[in-house]
Amino acid sequence: APKMIDESDKEESIVEKIKALLRLADDQRETPEGELAAKLAEKMMRTHAIDQSRLEVKEKIVELKEEIGRSNWLRNLFDHVAEFCSCNAFIWSGQREMTIAGYEADIEIAHYLFDLIRQQIEWECKVYMAENPFIKGKGVANDFKMSAVYGVYTKLNEIKKSSRVEDPTGTALVLSRGKEVENFVNEKH
Repeated sequence: APKMIDESDKEESIVEKIKALLRLADDQRETPEGELAAKLAEKMMRTHAIDQSRLEVKEKIVELKEEIGRSNWLRNLFDHVAEFCSCNAFIWSGQREMTIAGYEADIEIAHYLFDLIRQQIEWECKVYMAENPFIKGKGVANDFKMSAVYGVYTKLNEIKKSSRVEDPTGTALVLSRGKEVENFVNEKH
């Protein structure tokens, strides 16, 4: 009789291959080999419906210094976006750069979201100033941008609240990530 392959063994074999590809992608980061390994791992995960939690790949919490700019609206926006992405952003007294701590993937998402929102606020501010030529000055533009950041902050909080209701398990994982980052920052500083 032909030997039957146990489905759980087959899946475990696939998981091990994906883990090996992810380790290679991490070791060879920013090289063609690393990029190929990451793409192959991602394709295998989609093909076999295996999510990140199943892989038990422990991500690292890192801390990076970021030149965000001197404007309070930019610093506030970066802080709010970082928090939304389960990261922790802060600035030391007398420093020009902000520090962001979090899991590498979360920091990447925070950067992407920050850049996207920053560009949108700057564009909306230019439109507002052009449509209201009787209002002039940097103070007005800055007030507009601070108000927009508050609007973003409010919207991000609404998204968090609604996702708690829609996906309590996912929200618990996100909260756990944020707590781990907070503990990392508190222990280090």
